[in-house]
Amino acid sequence: MFAEVVISRTASDLDKSFTYAIPETLQEEIKLGSAVVVPFGRRRDVGYVVGFVEQCEFKGIKEIISLAAAEPVFSEQAVQLARWMADYYLSFFLTALRLVMPPGIRKIEARRAVAKRETSGEKRQADAQRTTHNDSRLATALRLTDEQAAALKEITTALDAGQQKTFLLHGITGSGKTEVYLQAIAHILPKGESAIVLVPEISLTPQMIRRFSDRFGDLAVIIHSELKPKERAEAWRRVMSNEVRIVMGTRSALFAPVKNLGLIVLDEEYEHTYKSDKSPRYHANEVALELAKLHNAVVVYGSATPSLETYYRAEQGEFTRLVLPKRIDDRPLPPVTIVDLRAELKAGNFGVLSQRLSAALKETLENGQQAILFMNRLGYFTFVMCRDCGLTLQCPDCAVSLVYHTSDKQVRCSRCGHARPAPAFCPRCNSSSIRFFGTGTQRIEDEVAKLFPAARILRYDRDTVGQHGSHEKFFAAFAAGEADVMIGTQMVTKGLDIANVTLVGVISADTALSLPDFRSAEHTFQLLTQVAGRAGRHHLPGQVIIQSYNPEHYAIKAAAKHDYDLFYRRELEHRRELMYPPFTRLISVTVTAAEEKKAAKLIDQLADLLTARLKAGVLGPAPAPISRLRGEWRYHLLLKGTELTGMRSAVREVLAKAVIPADVKLAIDVEPLSLL
Repeated sequence: MFAEVVISRTASDLDKSFTYAIPETLQEEIKLGSAVVVPFGRRRDVGYVVGFVEQCEFKGIKEIISLAAAEPVFSEQAVQLARWMADYYLSFFLTALRLVMPPGIRKIEARRAVAKRETSGEKRQADAQRTTHNDSRLATALRLTDEQAAALKEITTALDAGQQKTFLLHGITGSGKTEVYLQAIAHILPKGESAIVLVPEISLTPQMIRRFSDRFGDLAVIIHSELKPKERAEAWRRVMSNEVRIVMGTRSALFAPVKNLGLIVLDEEYEHTYKSDKSPRYHANEVALELAKLHNAVVVYGSATPSLETYYRAEQGEFTRLVLPKRIDDRPLPPVTIVDLRAELKAGNFGVLSQRLSAALKETLENGQQAILFMNRLGYFTFVMCRDCGLTLQCPDCAVSLVYHTSDKQVRCSRCGHARPAPAFCPRCNSSSIRFFGTGTQRIEDEVAKLFPAARILRYDRDTVGQHGSHEKFFAAFAAGEADVMIGTQMVTKGLDIANVTLVGVISADTALSLPDFRSAEHTFQLLTQVAGRAGRHHLPGQVIIQSYNPEHYAIKAAAKHDYDLFYRRELEHRRELMYPPFTRLISVTVTAAEEKKAAKLIDQLADLLTARLKAGVLGPAPAPISRLRGEWRYHLLLKGTELTGMRSAVREVLAKAVIPADVKLAIDVEPLSLL
């Protein structure tokens, strides 16, 4: 018997498995997934066993030296998933394989320590089971509406049949999607099956954790990037030892080594955070489908605002659509008012709050209720410009405007973090006509504080959420009524379910619309619909006020009506006319280099090779919309076509021919979500 071993180094000439003989002393110990020490060239390397062959025609095959860890670090299904990801997303196999390995894989633990931890884990598993099963403090399942019950029945029927099936649970905000998830998971636990539940952002996990912990006790564990290394390793170990059967977290939780996987849930499936921005640039939605095939599991996508591609696949019959059209207890969706900011300016109102929003906020505060104000930009002013020469202050390393922050009187780059004191004079013409423009969360906080001095304000954005556990603290403080107004960015648009929130104000609905991306209208509709859904979720009626300089736009009008179908039909026709997804598939190729000429030269070479291979569908090359980032120049091209397999093959062939300098970076993004 011979082992197929992947060496733990990433390079194009090493992106394959190497055959090693298994010494007689290790015949019983080496398994698929074993980490081993092997001779490689003149050195020893750690490698991973990804398969076996009974015969080898090569002579002089070297032997595996030893095991590097007592137990396998991944399963056969994990290997299959990694192979699929490397092929689909055009990455190195090892890079994909590392995703399915335990945290800290490069510090492989000794056999003795692993055995010791497993012993203590057995005791912890028994304790968890005792705590979870007839503890009277555990919350009971809620009574389902007819629509929830119908959706649950469809899901459990597929689960009982052992049928690999995908559902789109399309429920308006406040319709009870989470309760359907909970009861579907409760259905599979007695059968010894496990579940993975994904949320798009760490900020959403505190509430989800609370609901799942209340229902399932210690059978649930959380995995996300903010965990400390030891916490992450311990969570992984508990999953591996089958102590826990429910894994929750952001996209990386998808690779946890669950046993007997029966159900995968992706809440708010449309979110961009499900797409990795590092190789392999995978999308959790697609990986979940492949993982479900390997385990014969059920997938449930859930959202009030599904991505256009997902909804289209449901219309085509690829997914089964389940609808929750009403809120719990038939609570009404909040009425939405659109305020035309152009009229506000004509009336002499230059503040961030329109007269309508200011009056509504005053009434909300007087009634002892809470409000959420949403603005998708950080800082106080979003750009700084000289009125004499027209210079806009930009980051020296990125092609983006610097944002002014009053907290430290600095201008900062939202991309790389570059910061410097705000200038009193123009750095180009030395004029004193430096002015600050735009609106960020800091400015909103300042203006609300001036208008309502007694209001307790909580600003919830990337600047204020910096330390471990902060998301939970912010949410808990607002839910406990310790603040009257929460001002925030995208983190406030979903997940928050607070009974006393009766007003949602959108300071500017136009931010996402101005982005040079064909999905900008979709992003706008999703943000507005989600944040509007935070109001009036319980016994108190709510209202939503959307401020916009473009109130006639179909995305804004559809969001104001809570009408997904209206938006979908209009946007689908727009995509059809331009031949963008879901009618075509895309691959983005981006070249980055410190020297602009090198980046431009390589992207031109790649464009020529791809055009010769594909004949059509090569858009570009051109400078990327953000042409410089962190001191490096960026050029890109886009492949557009109906056959993704052929496009991927073309890219593989071209990469094999192209000469890529060591100081030039190349990023291949299959089915990109952002073209910036």
